[in-house]
Amino acid sequence: MFILMRKIPFIFFLLIFITPSISVFAQENSYEKNCRIGIENYTKLIKKGGSKIFLASLYTKRASDYVGLKKFDEAIKDDKMATTLDPQNGYNYWELGTIYNQKGDFEQALTSYKKAIAILKDKPGIEELEIVYCNAAQDEYMLKRYPEALTDDSLSIAANSQYSRAYDLAGDIHMMIQDFAGAEKDYTNAMMNLKNPDDQQISILFTKRADARRSSKKLKDAINDYTLAIKAFAGNGIAYWNRAATYHLNSDYELATADYTTAMGFYKGSNENLSKLYDDRAVNELGQNLDAQAIRDDSTAIAMNASNRIAYFNLANAYTQNADYQKGINVMNKLKTFFADQKNVLAILYFNIANNEYFLNQFDKVVDDCSKAIELDPTYSSSYYYRAKVYLKKKNDKELAIADFNKVIQLDTSKKTIDYIFSLFYVGRGDEAAAILQDDVLSTTDNALVLGDYYNLACLYSLMNKPDEANIYLKKAIDGGYAKKYAIADEDLDNIRNTDDYKSTIGNGTSQ
Repeated sequence: MFILMRKIPFIFFLLIFITPSISVFAQENSYEKNCRIGIENYTKLIKKGGSKIFLASLYTKRASDYVGLKKFDEAIKDDKMATTLDPQNGYNYWELGTIYNQKGDFEQALTSYKKAIAILKDKPGIEELEIVYCNAAQDEYMLKRYPEALTDDSLSIAANSQYSRAYDLAGDIHMMIQDFAGAEKDYTNAMMNLKNPDDQQISILFTKRADARRSSKKLKDAINDYTLAIKAFAGNGIAYWNRAATYHLNSDYELATADYTTAMGFYKGSNENLSKLYDDRAVNELGQNLDAQAIRDDSTAIAMNASNRIAYFNLANAYTQNADYQKGINVMNKLKTFFADQKNVLAILYFNIANNEYFLNQFDKVVDDCSKAIELDPTYSSSYYYRAKVYLKKKNDKELAIADFNKVIQLDTSKKTIDYIFSLFYVGRGDEAAAILQDDVLSTTDNALVLGDYYNLACLYSLMNKPDEANIYLKKAIDGGYAKKYAIADEDLDNIRNTDDYKSTIGNGTSQ
């Protein structure tokens, strides 16, 4: 069954572009009033004239007041005039860069910072050069120029090895290029070099380092960092959300549910985020075989945000897991309208519909929908597998079945999917198939995946008429929490139904 993996939200570096001079006023209204008075006064002084350097300073000051009123175009004109009048003053370009950033024009901001750096870097006595290097790196980060961003950020650190903001930005860049070990180190350095930190700053950095550790599969370390983030600042909703996701990866489903529920309290009024949280909690509930709860949560997710496509996928999966096959088909038919122009996604949907039709004994529809999926995406191997099963088991057409099984083996480059493994069995390579599953059991740390491997080994050994091995792995799966209802309905286990070990494991035959 196809399950679309979600993207877990990361905390990224807050957009902070530091200007060389800052004015602070106690109240917003008085601040705006002072900006207007300043503009009037500087305008009068500019009209009186003076030296170029003097006028440049007036234009720069008036530009700052225009920024205070969010009149960025006027501010840019004034700062450009300042750079024309005093072209060797790097701070004018620096100021211009900060204004472009506030306007959201990162390309022009970067150009301005580069000019500032070119002027300032070789002048003696220039302080805080690390700031403008970091500002340039931040713009390159926003423009997705990650190698250039790392270069300028390293120059910022070289200018001041205790500049926390530069380490923080380096961590964000390393996260984007998937250098998670580098990001972890950067965030640690950012924490160590914080000057007079507040609780929220500490909490954010712990959360970021936890994100890096989770991405490196250091799940316990990540959980510890999320906990420290919450301890530092209990209002950090993302820390709860991401700790929940990490608990889920660690198969701590009850703890994950608790954190998802807590996280919801931080996003009241944001239906988009709440929709994602309900969907995440639903996926977690599927890990606990709580199908009915998962259906409720994904239905809520869709009610909150009708365009949450992932929630539709997961609702369809929850219905299928709950043996509500027709309802699963209905949801997937709804999903077709979202992906009308994406053939590869439509192929996945048609395959999933065929999967449900198989359990409804609608075998002609299975062949038709698998064939539609193949027509849409001939490289999608799963469609060949289910069509092959119908050809072999329901239509007694071994030649067509073997052709499709061989197609799966040819197309599946991972050589590890369940479709690939069972196709090996059906073409006469059962021992090879069992060996792959055995290796997966030894190498997998995710409890849910291990249970799936146990169950699939039970099915495979049953098909191979090895009842002792089949019953050993079936018991491991069921004892570990795998739902009995799948074993009861699964035709792959027909060869062991009458064994005492099967009856002992499954009980009286009622589903769970």
